[in-house]
Amino acid sequence: MTISSSYSIEVRNVSKMYKKYNSNFNKILDLLGLSFSKNYEEFWPLKDINLLIKKGEKVGIIGRNGAGKTTLLSMISDNIKPTLGTIKVDGKVNALFVLGTGFHPEFSGRENIKSSLAFQGITGKEAKKIEKEIIEFSELEEFIDQPLKTYSAGMYTRLAFTVATAIKPEVLIIDEILGAGDAYFNAKALERMDKLTNSGATVLFVSHDLSSVQKICDRCIWIDRGKIREDGKTLDVIKSYSADVRRREELRLLSQNSGVKLKNNDADTKQLLFRFITSNQTAPKEKGLKVHKISLYIKDNLFSEILLGDSMDNSIEQDGYIVTNDKINWSEPLKQDDKWYREFKDFGGEYTHAIGIFTIPKVIDNDDISFKIEYFDDFEDEILFEVYDNNYNQYNTIEKIENISTNKWNILNINLKKEEQNTTQIENNSDDIFGTKEIEILNYKLFSNNEEEKYIYYIGETITLDIELIINKNLQKNPYFGYMLFDYKGNVINNFYQEINIQNTGKYKILNKINNSCYLKANTFYISIAFYKNIDEYDNSKPWESYIVYDRKLEFKIESGRKVAIDEGMFDLIDEISMERL
Repeated sequence: MTISSSYSIEVRNVSKMYKKYNSNFNKILDLLGLSFSKNYEEFWPLKDINLLIKKGEKVGIIGRNGAGKTTLLSMISDNIKPTLGTIKVDGKVNALFVLGTGFHPEFSGRENIKSSLAFQGITGKEAKKIEKEIIEFSELEEFIDQPLKTYSAGMYTRLAFTVATAIKPEVLIIDEILGAGDAYFNAKALERMDKLTNSGATVLFVSHDLSSVQKICDRCIWIDRGKIREDGKTLDVIKSYSADVRRREELRLLSQNSGVKLKNNDADTKQLLFRFITSNQTAPKEKGLKVHKISLYIKDNLFSEILLGDSMDNSIEQDGYIVTNDKINWSEPLKQDDKWYREFKDFGGEYTHAIGIFTIPKVIDNDDISFKIEYFDDFEDEILFEVYDNNYNQYNTIEKIENISTNKWNILNINLKKEEQNTTQIENNSDDIFGTKEIEILNYKLFSNNEEEKYIYYIGETITLDIELIINKNLQKNPYFGYMLFDYKGNVINNFYQEINIQNTGKYKILNKINNSCYLKANTFYISIAFYKNIDEYDNSKPWESYIVYDRKLEFKIESGRKVAIDEGMFDLIDEISMERL
């Protein structure tokens, strides 16, 4: 299909649905067209995806496992078809999803190269030339005539990536395949992808290695539960995604501090079962309750949410989901006012309620749990929101939802701590700021030698970091002050930390002069500011415990003051040259 000349990929209103059967017999009946009633559940791993990618763009795609990344890329590469919507791709697509796709394990590396080139219509002298280039780039000369089944995962990666990029594809899709490669080859691969995009190829790069995504991609897309949660500049999206990961990590730390070690299994988590039911213990007959979103908060921090009617709302792989089998009274996915929802109503389910489940760490006290429910205010009967009590094997009514008939989407705040119901105000932490907050930063800025606040410098100028902070309660030992300096690609330029002698409550001021004989050259830079509880220089397996971290909140630029065509590099080193005549 032809698309706009400026776009390489157009994804319009795309959704994907799979049928989940409760038995193979029902599946066979449905396939043969012999089923006279719906005998399956619908599972939507993606819903309402809209995406435009320009030619030559380098786009990173990030998200948790099971978020829908591979499903989206499989549809773009035409391996699977969308259920709804259209996808248009301008150009030849080379997609690497799994190691060895299209390769034969009994053939040698060389034979697989030849067959792959022949499949693409390349033979004769041109094929021999490209074959030589593939072997040289992959550095598999010693193994190229060995059967592919004898290759390690890293060797497989080298060959698969090099073959896929040897013909300079117009669209290159890489889904986690580089994770099996060594650091040396991954660096070569990233450089090769950079050159491909500079020559006009479009790259979609999926990886959990956020630093690699930041180095190669100018744009990043975060996919969460089958939706595009954020799309924008790579650093901005990575910071938002990292904050989401960090919130989950904080729950694990809370568990560890409580003496419980979480391993993401049934022994360490508990299920919070909730339901909707009328005060008459039935389901509404005529006009039911339309529910758009159910959000779960722990200590006022968003832990999980269910977007009813949207993608993955009934996936048991998620932290929160609803149950949608034929015994439960949830409707099929519906849409109103551009919002997906499901309706709680009498659809003939054996049970008269509509239920959902959140999976949370065992150590979480119910008093720290609150809900937000977004619903449409036009229904019959009084609806009860109830939570199951495992100690007494019964549902307890937490809130009564009354019909005021405003005919609008309303949000109801519910706290499990009964005496505080409906009083909690939700305030999310900034994606850029995290820590235990015994220390807080009141103000921060950069200024020059003449104490003027400044964010654009020339090479060689001294940069002073000015920080005002407050200690909210006495500390048991001295904290560590630190900052990290990043370039615009996410490379760490400097990592400074030092113990400082302050422990008592009060306000303080820190001045840190960044002054070195090795001057930074023209570039854009970001600074993270931190106060750490502990520093472990020899163990980098887990984050340092922090009182407060401001993640890349400060941005400044350095200009050279002269215009030259060459790449001047990152640093201005002090050189001494001597010469003598021989």
